[in-house]
Amino acid sequence: MKVFTGGNASHKVYSGQVVKYIRPSLAKKESGLYNTKWWDYRFRNNDSGSFSPMHPMEATHLFAHHFIIESKRAHSERIDKNSSNFKVPITDGSLLRAKKGVVVSAWKGRQAADTLGVPYSYWCSQAMRYSDIFNWQTLPLINQIYCKTVSVEKDNAISIVDYISEQWTKRKKSYLQRGSSLFYKTHYSSFQHPYQIEHATHLLDYANQSNDTTRMVMDLIEDDFLNDKLIRNYFGEKRAKIMLEKIAVLSA
Repeated sequence: MKVFTGGNASHKVYSGQVVKYIRPSLAKKESGLYNTKWWDYRFRNNDSGSFSPMHPMEATHLFAHHFIIESKRAHSERIDKNSSNFKVPITDGSLLRAKKGVVVSAWKGRQAADTLGVPYSYWCSQAMRYSDIFNWQTLPLINQIYCKTVSVEKDNAISIVDYISEQWTKRKKSYLQRGSSLFYKTHYSSFQHPYQIEHATHLLDYANQSNDTTRMVMDLIEDDFLNDKLIRNYFGEKRAKIMLEKIAVLSA
């Protein structure tokens, strides 16, 4: 994961930020989100090469990072290409230099994305697209991109959250969505963590519904997301044997 402003601090530092900015009722929602959030936000890659859970506040800084990127991109496309580099929605690009309300809004927006398992970049880009489709006069602020109420008067209008959810559902059906973290590679550790198995099962579910299951499974093996054991456990010994033999021939 690329370096971003506010990232790579200690859990102690992030916990202090939570105490300062986030009320307990919002913080309590976090435990359940680790089971729904996008794969790459469940863990952080430490300097030692090991993995530990990504702190919710670090994830919030990452969400703000993507909000800034997508706001500037939308601004350059819709308003003024020459000034996009100076259109920074959060002071100096640093969440902690913004007002407390902005930090809380970033937290709420990130929680909304985590609830639906949507990558932050996709969430923010679709929020900008929503404002364009429904002819907003200005780009959405960070406190508007998790709104569940309809804010425009049109027959086909839906809330910004419902719009993003619909677009993400369509995307998941059309394209295989997979984590990019090394944590989900089969060579990492003993590959026994529940999130690793869940991710592999997610990939196998998609492959099993594709028009060419064998070819997709072969590609996932080559990318180190699947191995023989996972395939045999999922498809059963008989079907897996036929599939793996065919893959061996195709790979020769």
